[in-house]
Formats: sequence, structure tokens, C-alpha cells
Amino acid sequence: LAALPPGAAPVWTASNHDVGRFPTRWCGNDERAVRAALVVLSTLPGTLVLYYGDELGMLDVYVPIEERLDDMTRYRPGNPGRDRCRTPMPWSAGPNAGFTTPSAHPWLPVGEHATANVQSEQADPASVLNLCRELALLRRSGHVGQLAPMERVLLDDQVWGFRAGGVTTVANLSSEPATRDLGSGAFTVLASTQPGAQGNKISGELTLAPWEAMVLAS
Repeated sequence: LAALPPGAAPVWTASNHDVGRFPTRWCGNDERAVRAALVVLSTLPGTLVLYYGDELGMLDVYVPIEERLDDMTRYRPGNPGRDRCRTPMPWSAGPNAGFTTPSAHPWLPVGEHATANVQSEQADPASVLNLCRELALLRRSGHVGQLAPMERVLLDDQVWGFRAGGVTTVANLSSEPATRDLGSGAFTVLASTQPGAQGNKISGELTLAPWEAMVLAS
């Protein structure tokens, strides 16, 4: 951010068709960590780009060598291949993930899609998809994502907290609980990885569950 020239805006993204999906690459396929990463990415100042399926917490899909289509990585020893993150979008839990007709043969395997699909996550208030929608509403309202000075609130081997545009993001980026002092003042939870926390009031010490992240307004 400090290196950007005047008038420039940062663009944040975590997955793409070359490097793979961040829920697998960064988060070890742990949905709690996926949620925390999405909260952090969504509240950084600047533009957010989601790769298709990021809003579902979609994982890389194992594609056997004989089914791979990407010539650049197909036969490289030890390379999982780029096709792992180019598989069909899972729209439902039905055959072929609702991406095409049951009798069709998709160009790549659809992977596990029993619960991580659009239809199922739309119906689940606690899903990754509905967290993403909550965060998108915050960005649309102007609460987060605006170009604003960013300052560090907390930073240690577990917790990262930053403030931008008057809104504070606090994330426990570890598999252990953490308690930290937020200082004086009271905060309202605008969004959280924990379903049902929105609107809660917080002051003083904040205890975060493993991989819990919150967006707080003072």
C-alpha cells in the first residue's frame, strides 16, 4: 500500500486458474480458515476479486493424469496440475453438480459437491456463501473496502488486527483460541465468521476462537 503511486488502488485476490484455490493452498481445506481469509480479504482497502467458487469455499479437485487437459502441467513430476482449479462450478448436489445434464460428460471431474454447492449453501444461513454475501453488503454500503489509510491494531504470531476507514478487522489466524485487549471504547460487530454474532457489542478484552475473524465498528 505504501509503495503505490498517488491515485492508484490495490487489487486483492487469492485464487486463480494458474495457482489454485486459496481454501486448499492457504487454508488446508479447513472451512474455518477459509472464512477468516475471506473476512480479511474483503475488508482490506481496495478492490476485491473472487475466483469462481471462492464464495463457496470451493476446494481444489484431484484430477487424474489421464483426465487432465492442461498440456503445460500434465506430465510434470509432482505437479498437481492447473486443472485442479478449473473444474466445473457446483450448482447443486445433483448429478454432475447441476453444471450440465446428468448424461453429459464434463470436460473435468466435478469433485465432491454434496454440501459445497450453490443450492445447498443458499439454504444454509451459516454457509460460506452467506458470509460472502454479508461481506459484499458491507463493501457495497461503503463500510469496508474504501480507499483509506490502514493502520495496524494488533500483530503477533496468532492475531492480526487492522483498521481502515474507521472499521477494525481482527482475525485469529491460528488453530488455538486467543484473547487480546482492544483498548478503551466499545465496538459493534458488523460481520463475523461465527454465525449470529452480527450486532453484538464488545469492549475491553476480545476472545477469539480458532480461525475466528470479526469486523468491528467503533
